[in-house]
Amino acid sequence: MTIKNMEFTCPKCGEVSSYAVQTNGEVTEQTGLTSHRNLGNLRSLAVPYKNSPNRDAYGPLVPQGIVVHYTQGRYEGAIGHFQNPASKVSAHFIVARDGRRVQMVPLPDPDTNGPRDGRYTAWHCKGGNTRYFGIEHEFGYTGATYPADWTEEMMDSSAELSAYMCALYGIPIEVPLAPNERDWFTGLGGHYNVPGNSHTDPGPYFPWDYYINRVEYFASRMADSGPTLTSGTPLQTAQGSEAPSYQTL
Repeated sequence: MTIKNMEFTCPKCGEVSSYAVQTNGEVTEQTGLTSHRNLGNLRSLAVPYKNSPNRDAYGPLVPQGIVVHYTQGRYEGAIGHFQNPASKVSAHFIVARDGRRVQMVPLPDPDTNGPRDGRYTAWHCKGGNTRYFGIEHEFGYTGATYPADWTEEMMDSSAELSAYMCALYGIPIEVPLAPNERDWFTGLGGHYNVPGNSHTDPGPYFPWDYYINRVEYFASRMADSGPTLTSGTPLQTAQGSEAPSYQTL
């Protein structure tokens, strides 16, 4: 597996930016990127953090996409499950049916010289852990979900997270694979798309078209107004120590 640097010219402003993609072979230049690394006007999000010990420090995570999951359990139970070392599972975010959300694993800094630690990977999709962010949604049933599971509050809360990461890391806002395809993708996909996994989430009723429309909506809003984001986003520090104990968005 190799890491290849790609270039993208923003169709809106002409800025040329680069981003890293993990590949087992040749990759073609990505199209459809809606944002770039000029982050001067990117609005940061206020998301609470509850640290999960279930993560690797063998990265780095070179993000090329976002994997959509469901929790198969209630929101609070999923948080406790991810904080239990015996579970050996985690994700970057969990989103509740009522729109609440929490971050559980640090994100890498898009600036390689920035202060945020990018070595950690969440344990959510096996061989895809070094490629993908994971967002868990409350809640699926064993092997299936139903249309009513995907509430508007949850979809909007999750879509805002996806929009933030797409803007921050140059991830295209698109779903390149069908649910029955397993392959490495760049963009957004389900757990069922990631090679080496046997999972079926987020199931046949996940509203992909609606979700992508909402991601695009939030991405456009983030670039227009609000407090700006810099690579100096504050880190939480352990008491009496200069070393960060965890980092939020």
